[in-house]
Amino acid sequence: MAVLDAPRRLRRLRGWLRWHRALGALACAAVLLWSLSGAMHPLMSRYQPRPATFTAPLLTSLPAVAPALSSILASAGIAEVTHARLVQVEGRPYWQVAQPDAAGLRYFDAADGSPLADGEARHARFLARHFLGQGSAPITAVTRIEEFGGEYAWVNRLLPVYRVDFARPDGMRAYVEPRSAQLATLIDDRKALFNGAFVLFHTWLLPGLPEALRLALAALCLFAVTATPVLGIGVWLLRRGLPASGGLRRAHRVLGLSVALAVVASGLSGAWHLAKGALDRGAGRQWPLRHTPVMAAAALDTASLPSWSTPLLSLRLVEVEGRLYARLLAPAAPTPESGHGGHAGHASHAGHGAAPPVLVASYVALSGAAPAAVTDADYARELAAALVPRCAAEPPATSACVDAPPLAAGLVEGFGGEYGLVNKLLPVWRFEAGDTRLYVHPETAALAARVSPADYAEGWTFATLHKWQALEFIGRWPRDVLQIAWAVMSALTALLGLRLLLRKPGRRA
Repeated sequence: MAVLDAPRRLRRLRGWLRWHRALGALACAAVLLWSLSGAMHPLMSRYQPRPATFTAPLLTSLPAVAPALSSILASAGIAEVTHARLVQVEGRPYWQVAQPDAAGLRYFDAADGSPLADGEARHARFLARHFLGQGSAPITAVTRIEEFGGEYAWVNRLLPVYRVDFARPDGMRAYVEPRSAQLATLIDDRKALFNGAFVLFHTWLLPGLPEALRLALAALCLFAVTATPVLGIGVWLLRRGLPASGGLRRAHRVLGLSVALAVVASGLSGAWHLAKGALDRGAGRQWPLRHTPVMAAAALDTASLPSWSTPLLSLRLVEVEGRLYARLLAPAAPTPESGHGGHAGHASHAGHGAAPPVLVASYVALSGAAPAAVTDADYARELAAALVPRCAAEPPATSACVDAPPLAAGLVEGFGGEYGLVNKLLPVWRFEAGDTRLYVHPETAALAARVSPADYAEGWTFATLHKWQALEFIGRWPRDVLQIAWAVMSALTALLGLRLLLRKPGRRA
């Protein structure tokens, strides 16, 4: 810093101090709301309800005299399906199918072909009890959810789902997706209260508040929150060599300098996150995208499927390179080098719960001819090409295309880096299409994430500077304690600054 003569230095000091006070007055309420609600986030993550298991109900082998699915569908008058899966409902195997342009799923007993009345809701009840580990728990309500909103936010990604309410003192409700037999989330009264407070005070999603006004207020406050500590550091530098003040001013100065850099980093990353969300309103809200090819019901001849001696996790009928296969997902035999395994849908969130089993996918052709060997990577690559078409074949204005075919497959078995916990699905295959990364989940035929360079840069900045994930190497608890301590210190700094602003003129502290 260049040496200034006393009059120029005092003029500059007064100017910086005037702006520091003006912007600080605007930033004070925002800092209090954001810091204290941000301090809730580590606690919300650590104390949210935990399921008894993340693994879907296992499937036992079909009866030896079970009719083929093609025969069952013919008897039901169904000519085409877009989804066919074997599921477990109340201890019995059922074929779960979806028809083109149909809103719900239909269920048929795999042993005799009889339809299951209200099958989707009954399956949801069974799944909810399974994931909670409470097979006989009384259920008070079962509701189909077809859009995000309320306590079931878009961050949960899965739709449509069923909300299953249990008669428990904690008001537990489980959100499950019958189509993939997955748990979307668990919410009890405590989590609902914390989530509601966080949404209200951290994202300012107030009922009745216009979105444009919310974004404008948040952007203005983020500017003030980021600029105030920068001006404060400038004031501190300009005051060097002048008589030091004590009392409240000294406490405000010490606390402010301690949290200044972290506040600036959090404010800048939050502003980028806000801007990207405002400019790309659909980001994340459309995931997972699913590939749903139309399959002729008459071709779904499952009579040739081999029986299995150990339970399967999943059996789904898929189309690969124009041929129909049964995709079997089974736990791998335990070995010292269990290579390419993964999670059934969700990983154990935040590192809690038992490690999920290592899984192996295999493909069995439904026709009698022996086709070429199909791997999970082959199927995932076909899904990637179908879900994200190439720009050369699309209108130039589309934003959903990529400029190159999907290449360089790699299996991703854990959350981390650009593919974080928010993406929900594991294991996934990672492909590169030009400068875009595609993450495909074969088990649900879904595109779990599409990451462009801008997405990666913003996501890395937000995770590192706003959520402090760069400090996870010291352990989650130490990192969370530091984050909460910083939030409290930021709030105290704002309160001391507010006290100084409201103090009578001429008083020294």
